Amino acid sequence: MGGRMMMNKFKWMGVILMLCSLWTYSGLRSSAAKEGNAIFGYTQLSGKWKQEQKGKMKGEAMKKSPALMVSVDKRGGYAEYESTITAEELASFLLGADEWGVGGFEVQLDVKGNGISLISRSDEKVLEKVRHTLKSKKDYSIMLRTESGTTSLWVDGQQVMDRVKTGAITGHYGFLVDKGKGLFRQATVNEWRSNLDGVELEGWKLTKDGLESEGGEQRLMSATKAGSVAFEARMHLNQAASSASLIFRGDAAGRKGLRIKVDGKGDQILLMDSKSEKTLQSVSVKIQEDILYHVKIVDEGEKVKVFWQEGDEPLLIEEHLDPSEGYLGVTADTGTVLQDVRVSGLEGNLEGWTSERGEWLSHLQGVMGSSDGEDNAFRMSTTKEDDFILEGDVTIHEDSPYGTAGLIFRSNGVSGYMLQLDPNLGRVRLLDLEGDRTIGEMERDLAPGATHHVELHAVGSSIKVYVDGYDEPVIDVTDTAYSGGRFGLNTYNGSAIFQNVYATPHEDFFNELYRPQYHYTQARGYASDPNGLVYYEGEYHLFHQDGGKWAHAVSTDLVHWKRLPIAIPWNEMGHAWSGSAVIDHDNSTGLFPVEGSGMIAYYTSFNPSKPNGDQKVGMAYSRDKGRTWQFYDGNPIIPNIGEFYGSAGWDFRDPKVVRDEDRNQWVMVISGGDHIRFFTSKNLLDWEMIESFGYGDYVRGGVWECPDFFKLPVDGDEDNQKWVLSISMGANPKTEGSDTEYFIGSFDGEKFVSDHSAGTVLKQEFGKEMYATMSFSDIPDEDGRRISIGWMSNWDYPFAYPTSPWNGQMSLPREWSLKTNASGDVRMVQSAVDELKGLRDGTKTFGGITLTPDSEDPLSQETGIAYEIVADLEMIGEDTAFEIGLRKSRDQETMIGFNRSEGKIYFDRSKSGEIDFSDKFSKRHEAELDLIDGRLKLRMFVDGSSVEVFAGDGEVAFSNLIFPDGASDGMSILVTNGKVKVHQFDVHPLKNVWKEDGKDHLQMDHDRIALRKGESHTLSVRPTSKSAISWSSSNQEVVAVKETKKGEAEITLKGSGRSIITAKSKGGKLVGETIVDSIDTYAIQEGSRGLSTNPSAQNGSKVVMGRPLQLWDFHALPEGGYKVTTTDTGKALDASGSSKGDAVQLWDYLGYKNQQWRLTPHGDGSYSLNAINSGRSLRPSEDPMTKEVELGGVGVTQAARWRLIEAH
Repeated sequence: MGGRMMMNKFKWMGVILMLCSLWTYSGLRSSAAKEGNAIFGYTQLSGKWKQEQKGKMKGEAMKKSPALMVSVDKRGGYAEYESTITAEELASFLLGADEWGVGGFEVQLDVKGNGISLISRSDEKVLEKVRHTLKSKKDYSIMLRTESGTTSLWVDGQQVMDRVKTGAITGHYGFLVDKGKGLFRQATVNEWRSNLDGVELEGWKLTKDGLESEGGEQRLMSATKAGSVAFEARMHLNQAASSASLIFRGDAAGRKGLRIKVDGKGDQILLMDSKSEKTLQSVSVKIQEDILYHVKIVDEGEKVKVFWQEGDEPLLIEEHLDPSEGYLGVTADTGTVLQDVRVSGLEGNLEGWTSERGEWLSHLQGVMGSSDGEDNAFRMSTTKEDDFILEGDVTIHEDSPYGTAGLIFRSNGVSGYMLQLDPNLGRVRLLDLEGDRTIGEMERDLAPGATHHVELHAVGSSIKVYVDGYDEPVIDVTDTAYSGGRFGLNTYNGSAIFQNVYATPHEDFFNELYRPQYHYTQARGYASDPNGLVYYEGEYHLFHQDGGKWAHAVSTDLVHWKRLPIAIPWNEMGHAWSGSAVIDHDNSTGLFPVEGSGMIAYYTSFNPSKPNGDQKVGMAYSRDKGRTWQFYDGNPIIPNIGEFYGSAGWDFRDPKVVRDEDRNQWVMVISGGDHIRFFTSKNLLDWEMIESFGYGDYVRGGVWECPDFFKLPVDGDEDNQKWVLSISMGANPKTEGSDTEYFIGSFDGEKFVSDHSAGTVLKQEFGKEMYATMSFSDIPDEDGRRISIGWMSNWDYPFAYPTSPWNGQMSLPREWSLKTNASGDVRMVQSAVDELKGLRDGTKTFGGITLTPDSEDPLSQETGIAYEIVADLEMIGEDTAFEIGLRKSRDQETMIGFNRSEGKIYFDRSKSGEIDFSDKFSKRHEAELDLIDGRLKLRMFVDGSSVEVFAGDGEVAFSNLIFPDGASDGMSILVTNGKVKVHQFDVHPLKNVWKEDGKDHLQMDHDRIALRKGESHTLSVRPTSKSAISWSSSNQEVVAVKETKKGEAEITLKGSGRSIITAKSKGGKLVGETIVDSIDTYAIQEGSRGLSTNPSAQNGSKVVMGRPLQLWDFHALPEGGYKVTTTDTGKALDASGSSKGDAVQLWDYLGYKNQQWRLTPHGDGSYSLNAINSGRSLRPSEDPMTKEVELGGVGVTQAARWRLIEAH
């Protein structure tokens, strides 16, 4: 069994990159393929594989490795897998494996041993083995069914295994030949995608489209129990009079409780009492056959909301329903297919959860565990780790004042560690589960009903625990009792809710390619506009947008950040868009204790279902230093301004509140699209509009957003102060994307007057990735700085960056000030805050030298990927020019240059690395800059995917993103003309702010790359030691590797599949890995014709049946399905609508569900293609007068069958 475990597990989340190249019809292969060619839908991992006729695939084991191949997409839940296996000696069918074929389970046919075994591959344990006479080279049909945590097996129609306990299985399926050769038929999978537990499928059948009743109206109950929960399903009514229901708060049989019924016969949605069949509420909706419908129940306890299709407004609302909790289930009658039946629950990356003791309920906020009195409730995961960072949000139920909640780690299911939160005793405790030994504890205010964020670092014997974002660990101990094991959850003497539980191996934490090492990024998800920057009682609070919610982090030094749970979520008024926060020091709102203070946040309420979102200003407040938030009862604070003019849906967003001490008032500035509106208040609650600024010639680009307003002294003179209004502008061709601008003027408490006429443009930012810049409120007077942070992005390509699992980073914190320049004009300048100097970790310095075009490069031996450069350079001669190279390698570099004859500094990223993710990603930026006595001062910050440059005294800044290879770490300085005298040049490596130092590793220039057959690429490695490097390929049938010189190797793609290229230092202590995938290109054909397009196709060009056949690249998506793009233009296969007969066209890929396709194999080498948004199939038009391709019916049963023909 060692052959099955030949590869190290390599965890990586993301999409296989498919490159574009032009192919011709003559390059199609329509018959049996040679070894090494592609087998669509599968990835060849080792051994030799060959595509045979009619969906058959042949694998041959090698001397040192088995033949292993897994599916591209994941399957699981309730599923049936069917295939045939012809074994020469030892062959298996796999299910539940990872993308490397590691883990999961296998059904092994042992010809010599005349046995069939079901094996757990994670622990190499035989779960069940049966005697079965097997003959070499004979076909055996197999069917596997996974349901309710069990697996059953049929061979040649005879059941040989019944409900073997395996736990829920989700992952890749595939084929394995340990010895000799094996022949397999392409697997067909009937799947019901659902996360309900304990469902018995008797009376129901699994189909390729989902779950279908076998006759009459059937009830199907699960063992999943819930109270407050979200419960949803997609349903396809094949007959006009069909119906289906979602049951919630039911009894175990589903005869009592509540249900939402979709009634096709009556064209209505009904909320019903299941026992009495009484209709509690109904609404008429036209329901048609052959449409994929989506229904969702949001059960909030006191209130139940029902949503229909993708609407943002509930279709039904009902309050005060009984019972308060119960089991979940479904009903359907003949002709109805159910799919994607899901209940809200625990978000995270831990797998294989099982409830050991107590009651565990799905919940709107995660998973809720309840113990039986003074007893423990346990829920354990099968995921194991040794060294890791564990994160989670824990809420002890408000009705459990004496309850505790725990996170378990390094456990074998009996012993191990547990971190326990105990609000009754007011402590955080680390204990040994075996013997209840206390390892460490600390007092901490913990409140039932409040959500507490836990971050636990376990590295070797060291265990550090951080709670609620405080910078000092509440527990910092060493203990050697356990070095690795499983994770779990615990409640005692009450109930607790757990959410967002993630465990990341220590070596992988914040170590992905492009991951910033000292800039703020989320661990995962999308970060955009900074919101509510505020200082309070020793902490800087950074809020930012995350999908219409306010994410939250805190820091004591602006450098080291700790994350907290979502502060302001979606609410009754809609999404919580951008805004600001202030401190109510004097309790002018009356929301805080007498003589107390607290935090006030103002946000934009945006309701997607109303005109332009019906943008309003909402308010929330916190009484506990921002750890928990409450919505103000009087929301909205300010309604949409259009209401005062007899209209609605006006642009009215991004409220920024500042203190005007001179007039003892608060000022709010709000974006109005092409102007800024000003409001004032005495108590932070009642606001009066006083004026507007902007319009007309003031507008030079896109929509005005994210204003900031503040007062600054000129040249540090407190007696000479000016008001500054800064704005961001949305993407517009006139400004080549989004941009920033500021205005300097005066404010008398009622009106802002700019010192400059309309059309005068004041800028300090000349890069292209800086938006929504916001300054901190309430920084103490003794500090006196105006500190800002911006979102490093551009609305031309806001989330298109090649980063995963995060997208979006913040800029460095910067100090803003006003300075009079040499021309006598007052301008805003900026500089990185001094706190960053604390990250410096050694210095390379030189100076007192003069460089010419013939000089040796003093930086030629310097390397780094996260560092700061401080330079003072004197230009000798009027035509002097120089360039500083950053993140350099053989063919990559980012250049910062200055040309004195032109008087310009520039930033050139045309060769910086990956730049083709958007055609609007500009390559070169420049700005005029006057030298003082011929000298140029530079301060530059280089990180994993960004460069920030501050030039002169900060009057020019470039904030830009770059995406170089991981091993592009060189530097250079080159004088191209004249002479440069170097007065100072310091290179400061900067420390990682996210974790303690871990094991050294070899930084490869790529985490993952994709090549076409025959293509070669030079891989390089950035070592952290001077030792020799050895190279190897995990799949030599696919990728050959050959060292070319120290630190470099040439890889060549030989065939279709995947391989890990591994670089190791001498002794194997340091390891670096790169995944190499093949790019496989196909034509899509039905009969003698196939999909064809216009060679000069534009957005909206129709896809037709004909010749020459268009060639397509298939990009597997992490969430399932494929993005399908033309090989020559990269445009996506796009469903123009969601109705039968709607055209299929080409369009730029935007990530929408109408551009994503589910491919279903039929076991004979053919496939159905269905648009994920509508479920409708791709088919040639039924109109004989046209060649167009269109959408057909929902599902795959009657769908057109396409063959995918590989190009070579």
